[in-house]
Order: sequence, then structure tokens, then C-alpha cells
Amino acid sequence: MAAAPGRQRPAALLCAALCLGAALAVDRSNFKTCEQSGFCRRQRGLSPGHSPYRALLESLQLGPDAARIQLINEATKVPLLLELWGLQGNMTRIRIKELNPLRPRFEVPDVLVAEPPVERLAVTGRDEGSLELSLGPAGHRLLVTEKPFRMDLLQGRELLCSVNARGLLFFEHLRQQEGAAAEGQEEAAGGTEEAAEEPGSWEETFKTHTDTKPNGPTSVGLDFSLPGFEHVYGIPEHAESLRLRTTEGGDPYRLYNLDVFQYELYNPMALYGSVPLLLAHSARRTLGIFWLNAAETWVDISSNTGGGETPQTDVRWMSESGVIDVFLLLGPAPAAVTGQYATLTGTPRAKGAPAPAATEDPIPSLAVPPQQAPRRCLLSSLWGTTRAAGTTTTRRMWQRWRGALRNTLSPAMCSGWTSSTPMANATSLGTPASSPGPAPCWSNWLQRNARWGTPSQGLGGCGTPSGC
Repeated sequence: MAAAPGRQRPAALLCAALCLGAALAVDRSNFKTCEQSGFCRRQRGLSPGHSPYRALLESLQLGPDAARIQLINEATKVPLLLELWGLQGNMTRIRIKELNPLRPRFEVPDVLVAEPPVERLAVTGRDEGSLELSLGPAGHRLLVTEKPFRMDLLQGRELLCSVNARGLLFFEHLRQQEGAAAEGQEEAAGGTEEAAEEPGSWEETFKTHTDTKPNGPTSVGLDFSLPGFEHVYGIPEHAESLRLRTTEGGDPYRLYNLDVFQYELYNPMALYGSVPLLLAHSARRTLGIFWLNAAETWVDISSNTGGGETPQTDVRWMSESGVIDVFLLLGPAPAAVTGQYATLTGTPRAKGAPAPAATEDPIPSLAVPPQQAPRRCLLSSLWGTTRAAGTTTTRRMWQRWRGALRNTLSPAMCSGWTSSTPMANATSLGTPASSPGPAPCWSNWLQRNARWGTPSQGLGGCGTPSGC
């Protein structure tokens, strides 16, 4: 007997929905997983509780602004340099890098608005296997344990954060491939022998892209234990709930800028932007971890919440290259942590606020004859617009903008500009006195270069130069 038409319709709709869902599903093969990322796979393979690093406390150098202590990997004998700062405003900075690198390792420029002011450090305690440093008048103390290397940050009797408590410090040193092969190629961080043919050691391929590593793998990683904290937030951008979930049994959160148009909800896959700032919050205190590293980064989160134990959240950062440079923002209130982060990286300038004084000429290599004054003006305006928007322009992007201006902007486009016309400041192109109305230079150039925007959109959302 034939089914009733009314019963056929829901089945047809369900079938259509399933087919449509399959057609619109995210292609997961376009997103790298931790297992497909050589450095993430290697670092996750390191077992907690077996750190090969020892702090050489006798190497302490206490200066007026920082304390420096050498670390040694007892398996590979590769020395590292630990640098510690107590910063004004309840912040602590920790940096770990190679003591004698084969070549300089990349350190992120242009993110900090200035070197943060420091507090004077002092040694307040010392015994055979540990060292205690005072970090300033706020009462913060840092206890450095020699073996295995560990640091505990306290305020009074309260433990705020432990560094390398799980022994997951990971630092792959630069090396020569020929020498590494002759010596058996030991793994820099874990002390275990790394077979020369291990995938991802010296060359790594994902889909059609191959990444060669002439000095071998150079990843870094460090773990932080946060006792008393049950909830952590931040590290955007992910299509995730406000509170970050634990990553045990799945992939870590990935920080890697991608231009994607399909993504899954409640998934740690990377999206459009990356901000390596994590916030831990409890009823008593808020604390922030700012991981200053621009390389691809994975963040593992684990927690013991749910039982009868004191809650604790463990956060592990893993980056493909660079150095370990981390700021502990000690709050204690949420607004204080936000202010501390803004102190380091700056804030968007309010509309109409005076432009900061320029510290250098952003285009010193351009010789600008009088008839090309508009060109220089636009170059200055583009540079200033990106600064006003609170972004960091890469050298490659800046060269692309400068080349486009040189090729497309002619002096005839902007009448009335002379060599005496003032240069634009960081937010406004300016309108020459002899040229009535809004600056034609800006809108004409944008009209001819639609890929940079339109007169109604501009760069940074400006309709006219005066609206920046």
C-alpha cells in the first residue's frame, strides 16, 4: 500500500537536509591537526614529570633591571639563558633563549609599545637547591628550584602560578644537519634520541606545501600550573564557548591566522586572527598569561576540576620557533589584567585624539622632489592609518603599499600640493590650503585601486582623511 503523501514529505525534507549538510560540511583536510604538525606531535610525546633541565643557580647575575640564570639540558648539554624581570604594575616577565645560538633566533618586534618599566630585584633567600627573588614592592616572590628546574610565583603565602611544574619545558636548539646525523641527532628538549628519518625533523610537507628547516626543528614550549583556578578564557580567535574547554583526548587550540569561510562550532581549529593572551579567573583573583611568540602555536589545557581536590588548571604553550617570552599579568582584578595587557601592547586611539609624536621617518629611503609631494603625503597617511588602527604593518605589506603608490599615483592627480605642503599626520591626510574641498588625492587613489578599498570604506574605515 502506498504511503500517504503527508508521511512522505518529512522523509524527503530530512533527506534533503542531510544531503545539504554533507555538501556544506567543512573540509577538514584543509586544517592541519596536531598529529600532522611535527613540532606539536613531538612536544605532546614528551611525558610529564621527567624534565632534563637544571638551573645553574651559581650562575646568577643580578643586575639593576633583571636577573639572569643559566639552564642546562643534562641530556644534550645545550645551555639556555633564563631572564627574569619584575615589572611595574604587578607584572612579571620570563624569557628563555639559547645561550650560544648557531644564529640569532627570531624575537617578536613592534608588539610592545615600549620596554616596560622594571622594579628592582633582590635575593631574599637561598639554600642548596633553591633561590628566592623579590620582584618589587607588591610582595611578589619567585622561588627558583634547581633540579628539576621549576619556578613558583607567590604573593605572601599564596601560590599564584608554577612554571615547568610538570616538566614540559621544551627547547629545540639550532644545529647543523651533518653534525646532527653524525652524532645520532639527539632531541634537544626531551633528551631522547631522534631518528634521522623521523617525519618533520628537517623537512615537513602539508598538502602541496613543503617547509624545509636548514637548522633543524626549533620549537619551544612551556607549561604553567594555576592552582585555585577552574575557569580559563581567551586565546582568540576560535568558534568556541566563552570558557575554554580542556583539550585532553583531542587537538589543542591552534593559533594560526587563516582566511577561512567554513569552520566548525566548538572546535579548536584556527580562524582569522590570533591573540596569545589567556585569562584565568576565580572568585578571588584574575591572572593573565601573554605568550609573546608570532609563530604557529598550539595551546593544551587540562584540569583536575570535578573531584574533591583543590581546583587547578594546567596550560601548555607550544610554538614552532622563536624564543620563550611570556608576561604574567597578576591582576588581581579583571580590569587590572586588561589594563596590564594594554600597558604592554597599547590601546586604540579615540577619534579626534592627538596623534603620538613620530619616533622616526617611516619612509626615509624616499627622495621626494617638490612635484611628488602628494605621493609622500599618501605614503605617510597609509603608514599613519595602520598605526592609528592599532595594527602592526609587516615590512612586506608596507613595501607593497609603497610600490603601488609609486606606480599608480601621479602628481597630476592632486593639484595644489607644493613642496611646502605639510606632511600628513598619523590620522589625517590633510587638505592643502590651495585645494578646496576634501583631499582629492585620497579618493582618486582609492578609486583607481579598488583592492585597497573604496572612498566610502577607506583604510581603517575612513570616509575622508578627516574622518580617520
